[in-house]
Amino acid sequence: MRSPLTFRSSKLWGTAARIASRHFPVLESVEPRIVLSALSGIAYVAAPTDQTPVPDQPDAETPSVASTFSTPDKNQIQPASRTAGAETTSTLGDFASLDAATGSVRYHLVQPAVVSAGVFNAQGNLVRTLFSMQSMAAGDYSTQWNRKDDFGNLTPEGEYSVRVVLNRNTYANVGAIGGSATNPSTAHHIPTTMLSVAVDSSGAIYTANSWDEPGADFKKWTANGVSVYDAEFKIRNGNPNGAPYRVTTDDTYMYLAVGAWSGQQQIQRFRLSDGSPAPFTGDSLVGGHIQVYSTVAGLLTPNTPSTDVELMTSPLSALAVSGNILYVADAAGNRVLRFDKNSGAPLGQFSVTLPQALAVDAAGRVWVGHQHGTITAFTSDGAFLGHAVSNLGNVMALAFGPGGQLYVADGAAGQVKVYQVNGVQTQLAWTLGQLAKPGDRDPSHFYQLRGVAVDAGGNIVTVQTEPVGGARLARWSPNGSLLWEHFGNEFVSLGNYGQDDPDQFYSMTFHRYELLDSSSGTWDYTGNTYPGGQSYSSNPHGVPRVLTIGGIEFFFDPTGDGMQIYRIDGPAFHLVGLVGGQDPAPDGSIRTLPMGQWTWSDVNGTGIPTASELHWFKPPGQGDYRTFGMDVDRAGNIWFANQATGGIWVIPLGLPDGRGNPTYDWSQAREVVAQDQSELGFHPQMVQRADDGSIYAFGWSQPWAAGITDFWMGGTTLVKYDASGKRLWAVQLPEICTGMDTIPGAGGGVMVGGGKSATIYQYTADGLRIGSVSPGAALAGISSWLDNQASVAVNRDPRDGMLDIFTEDNYGLHIGWYRVDDRKAETLIVSLTPGVSPPVPVTPTPTPTPIPTPTPTPIPTPTPTPIPTPTPILTPTPTPIPTPTPTPIPTPTPTPIPTPTPTPIIQAQSTPLEAPVAVTVPTPEVPILSAADRVGIRGNRVLATRRPHLIGTSIRGGVVELLDNSGNVLAMTITSSVDGSFVIQPIRNLKVGNISLRFRVRDTAGRQSQLGAPVTLTIVNRQNPIATSSRLTAQQNNKLQQEQRNMSQFLKSRAILNPEKRRKTAP
Repeated sequence: MRSPLTFRSSKLWGTAARIASRHFPVLESVEPRIVLSALSGIAYVAAPTDQTPVPDQPDAETPSVASTFSTPDKNQIQPASRTAGAETTSTLGDFASLDAATGSVRYHLVQPAVVSAGVFNAQGNLVRTLFSMQSMAAGDYSTQWNRKDDFGNLTPEGEYSVRVVLNRNTYANVGAIGGSATNPSTAHHIPTTMLSVAVDSSGAIYTANSWDEPGADFKKWTANGVSVYDAEFKIRNGNPNGAPYRVTTDDTYMYLAVGAWSGQQQIQRFRLSDGSPAPFTGDSLVGGHIQVYSTVAGLLTPNTPSTDVELMTSPLSALAVSGNILYVADAAGNRVLRFDKNSGAPLGQFSVTLPQALAVDAAGRVWVGHQHGTITAFTSDGAFLGHAVSNLGNVMALAFGPGGQLYVADGAAGQVKVYQVNGVQTQLAWTLGQLAKPGDRDPSHFYQLRGVAVDAGGNIVTVQTEPVGGARLARWSPNGSLLWEHFGNEFVSLGNYGQDDPDQFYSMTFHRYELLDSSSGTWDYTGNTYPGGQSYSSNPHGVPRVLTIGGIEFFFDPTGDGMQIYRIDGPAFHLVGLVGGQDPAPDGSIRTLPMGQWTWSDVNGTGIPTASELHWFKPPGQGDYRTFGMDVDRAGNIWFANQATGGIWVIPLGLPDGRGNPTYDWSQAREVVAQDQSELGFHPQMVQRADDGSIYAFGWSQPWAAGITDFWMGGTTLVKYDASGKRLWAVQLPEICTGMDTIPGAGGGVMVGGGKSATIYQYTADGLRIGSVSPGAALAGISSWLDNQASVAVNRDPRDGMLDIFTEDNYGLHIGWYRVDDRKAETLIVSLTPGVSPPVPVTPTPTPTPIPTPTPTPIPTPTPTPIPTPTPILTPTPTPIPTPTPTPIPTPTPTPIPTPTPTPIIQAQSTPLEAPVAVTVPTPEVPILSAADRVGIRGNRVLATRRPHLIGTSIRGGVVELLDNSGNVLAMTITSSVDGSFVIQPIRNLKVGNISLRFRVRDTAGRQSQLGAPVTLTIVNRQNPIATSSRLTAQQNNKLQQEQRNMSQFLKSRAILNPEKRRKTAP
């Protein structure tokens, strides 16, 4: 019989970890970034000095309550003995036991590990974190608890246990997604807001960049596209501080139109040689700059056309230099200004209506693009010469080439138009490029063509921006062949992939990438997914997800105070749903209406919201929620921390509309966790629901206050609740953290991102901080701030089981890519009560199989099947939230949204629960299910496995669990509150052959039924899907075999669709 004093251990994903190590040998040598905590209130007995590793970095913050704890006497630190108590070895031979005489827990490591430990009560909830992430060599150790909790209070008598986590996980920063520079350092980064371009006589290239986080207000490149220097904050942190939006050059200087944050509009000058300031020398200047406007207030009026808004807010719309004259187009003043280029002294002006672009030809004539579609020539002092070009779309920039040709950047046409010039007469010679369509990637397809410049050799340089974020700089030969292209796509951005196609990565700035090799972090930029039309994007404020609902992939984009839902349909997205308040409003404007509560669903299928499709739950001015951002769980339910109430709310996933799109109804929203009235005083800021139904939140609390901080959207405190909203534990974070995502799988825990350090901290499901990873070589080791809740996304690759972590990288303008093998941690549990076994078994950090896709793919049945109503998240009494498996099945016709969940039909806890489960298997009628690796296509992509699902009925509002014969819970869901119907899926990668599944039901009072009768499924061979079953009719066998042959032939013909570009880790 096992000794009650001995620990129990569990090796996580043992076999799978060894398999993964063969796929990723490079990760085996990667050491995690280690952070040590202060050891408050414990006696720590270390190994001999020569065996104790030196920590590489202390904690950024010592717990503020540390002064209430007793600290160990250094004179008591001694080597621990191996002889106390009974012993049990782990898979590697580690062991731990209780020394009943001293009350200390002794443990032995056979290999180095990062060790964390905590004290847990009889219910398995964390009471005290003893220490976190101690780097320990092989040897003997012991630790002792002083009976105090994390708040310094003495704990009541009772049964307690110590959990010791031995973390040998591997953590690696493998990539940086989003920019074309091969060097990830900020000196080589590609700005995401390039608005204007110029070239000098040597062919060097200069760009004016609006807000650029690393301070490249302007940037110089060689003719071959190599970074030379950038502004290094000279304008953003200048006097006044601001950002440039137009640039031109002569042989010595660059001249930039600058808009200051305080409203001034100026011309500033810098040396071409090194980018140093070169103030104008005249007397009528402001700080050495030519100031045209002291403020832009009043330039933009309610009657300003939308096409002119940018011209009124950035009125110095074009610059040109000829001889000693600097020409400045002033769109707001309807004039072209002339200045002495050395002193900055004014030399006069001439009138032009709404000038936008300038260029001076070799004869000194000034060509002005104005009123969007016209180009007119003037003498150098402003005398009218004639209209040269008309009927253009939107003239953004002009340039002359070495042969006197006129190059026109027409933003509306998405083209560079090249004209032969004779005096002031012009004739179109040829064009470069075309207007981009949603989904385009071709460098010559321009989304928002901003500028054009031509060097002495006739090479053309263009700059464009993209609809929601990102910019491209390209150089073309004189005949229009692409020489090179740079792109910078991501700023304040995050991204994710879906389980059906983990190679396709989508960002919150609507960029699509293909992840090529996860071990080296390589990727390819494949296009812009923005659907066009009205933008509903605001600031990104949550974790983006790609979810499969009803067999259709959707991209959930949390921005502002709401959620945007896009259907992934071909190369571009299709907007199908909106949930919001005032940021944005239904017309896409930001905070123009008082707070309301509204939803929109694409009933008409146009992707364009109309009034008839809009549903106001509360009209403007009556909305009663405030949130920094919403998040969607992997089952499709939307969660948010309500700043107005201090509670945690959920909007459950509703029935799909007639087109299979997910819908949401504010009337179904409900508060899951009420305002905290305890001594903790927790105020949540961000909420994530885990796959097992538990809820994680970070925010502020009374014991761990932070005061004034740059990270007001973050928090100092991490809290976990069960599915009913009952708090299980609360821990102090190692620094103010701003991002968070749950680790896929039941009991997976959570990853939390540190604001200042950009370190990602791994927490187990029971609240212990066991590991961390920080920016590595792939991010140039730069600790960019994580200053947004859209800063950490976690996914699990369904092919190798590794975690992919994606992070915001504001400073380097990337999305960071990390890989973590989280299957190498072991938890040892030791009871602190002699004679009492540990109350809670070891809970693995990850699940032993890759996380399933969040929703089942409906399979049509030959006869009607009950359709489940929207999955309720919680009934009025606590009920666990469903796992990611269930999703309402779409029907050809809309179904009304049900009323709020009624009171459960079973209430008395004294009577046994008798809850039968009636289960049917979708087509084919006999229970045979395919587990082929890939099935189905979308466009030119092969889709991953669609897992089997079961349809059934039971009690209304009950929790149905799917178990194997060993009693392991494989999945669970909540039945419909209307008719008790449900849909449930088993896990991925079911073994070939027969599998017996059983069901169990729990009601909202927590009572549990006996196991139901088994349902036997037959799984077809994955490697050889041409299989038969004696349980099928001959006709069914023939049909199944033919379908499998077709798929096999398709896969072979496509060779898995260009396999050399697939990830090397794909099986």
